[in-house]
Amino acid sequence: MQLNIDSNASYLVEHKARSRVAGFFYFKYTPRNQLQTPLNHPLLVECKLLRHVVTSAAEAEVSGIFHNAQVGLMLRRLLWHLGHPQFPTPLKTDNTTAAHFTANTINQRRSKTWNMRFYWLKNQEAKRNFNIFWKRGDDAWDPNHADYFTKHHTTAHHRSVRQRYVAD
Repeated sequence: MQLNIDSNASYLVEHKARSRVAGFFYFKYTPRNQLQTPLNHPLLVECKLLRHVVTSAAEAEVSGIFHNAQVGLMLRRLLWHLGHPQFPTPLKTDNTTAAHFTANTINQRRSKTWNMRFYWLKNQEAKRNFNIFWKRGDDAWDPNHADYFTKHHTTAHHRSVRQRYVAD
C-alpha cells in the first residue's frame, strides 16, 4: 500500500480574495504488468480555504501542496507505525510553476511574496519523504482527483462524476 496525494488549488474563487485548496489522499497499487489501476476510494479528502491572501495562482498551488504535504506526513507516520513502510510519497500537482519551485529548477525574482514556510517543501523532498511532480490535470489515464473539490461546477457535472468519488 503506497500513499498517493493529488493536490490542487483555485486562485481567488471565494469571497474576500480567498483561495481554496484540496487534497485527495488514496492508496495505489500498480501490478507490474498493468499500466493503470482502477481508482481506489479516497483515504481522506481535504478541502479548505487559505487563511492568508496569496498573490498568484502559483503561490496558491504551492500553498495547497504545503498543506497536503503536512497532512500527508502525518499519514506516512501512521502507516509506518501500522507496519506499512512508505517509499517517497508521490504528490501530484497540475501547476508547472509550483512543481518547478519545489524541485528547485527555477529562480525566483520576487521572493518576498512567498512565505518562508514553503521552503519546507524543498526540505521534505530532499529528505525523500515526498516526490512532488507535475502531471496534466485532465489526463485521461490518471486525472488530478483534487481538481473537482476546488472548482464551482454545474449540477450536470456533479452527476456525471459522482460515481468516481462516491462508493456504493
